[in-house]
Amino acid sequence: MDDRIRTRKSEIRKGMKRLLREYLSGQDAETRSRTGEALASKVCALETWKEADYVCCFLSMPDEIETGPLIDRAMQEHKSVFVPRIEGDDISFVALDKGWRGWERDAWNIPVPPAHLEAVGPLFFLESRTLFLVPGLAFDGFNRRLGRGKGYYDRYIAGMDENVRASRQTEYRMPTLVGIGLVFQVVPEVPADEHDRILDSVITV
Repeated sequence: MDDRIRTRKSEIRKGMKRLLREYLSGQDAETRSRTGEALASKVCALETWKEADYVCCFLSMPDEIETGPLIDRAMQEHKSVFVPRIEGDDISFVALDKGWRGWERDAWNIPVPPAHLEAVGPLFFLESRTLFLVPGLAFDGFNRRLGRGKGYYDRYIAGMDENVRASRQTEYRMPTLVGIGLVFQVVPEVPADEHDRILDSVITV
């Protein structure tokens, strides 16, 4: 990665983490829930949401937009919901159950999918209509995304992309990739290189 891109990404990450902490620290649980409900209303209006059989969604950190209402809507509509679980340097996805709010939480206060839940492989999401709701620290008007620097989602999405290109099964299709966040997380430009995947769209509230 070009040093200028690396430096600019670091600057945006630092500034956006500060803004998120300041903004969300002043919100009570009810306000956070209302913001999450507003996000859910926007996402559920998408045609890709209506068509999706599977929804992949992250479980929110304290400094991220609340995804609980969105997950509740998906389950009410009988969509299968999958959430990430960190496994070493990568993430896998496991099916969510109704007791997810009671899961043990990690150091970042995120509910952790129990180890006994079996992960599904990337090919699973290529065989049906899947909507991937992707977290990010910043987005721009070109649907570029800046993550937290660990590369979990970039690697997972790249793996699905490689499977689609390598497969002879014409029914394989990439999930629709939608970034979600707060309106001030959209910046004039997210620096990117050839390894950064451009999303299909970004939804903010």
